[in-house]
Amino acid sequence: MAADKLPAIPARTDALPLFGRIVSGAMVGASVCGRRQRVACVLTGAAGALVAAYALTAGRRVAARRRIPNAVAGTFEDVLALVAGLWLMRRV
Repeated sequence: MAADKLPAIPARTDALPLFGRIVSGAMVGASVCGRRQRVACVLTGAAGALVAAYALTAGRRVAARRRIPNAVAGTFEDVLALVAGLWLMRRV
């Protein structure tokens, strides 16, 4: 989470970071599902990571246009991601 705030880190929607997020989402999806639903959970986790990458990037752009400090926007984004993840975990 901290590294994501550094200026030297490439955009989350660049090919390599996006690929890493998709793989990570797929692994999380696989780890929270039973064997019979594994493929669906892997695909859902990967899709969730892809959608989140673009949605949170759009949210950051809106925050920047509204002159919300980057640290505040980043903290809100992290909290939103954690709360959404916990909420989804309870539904699996």
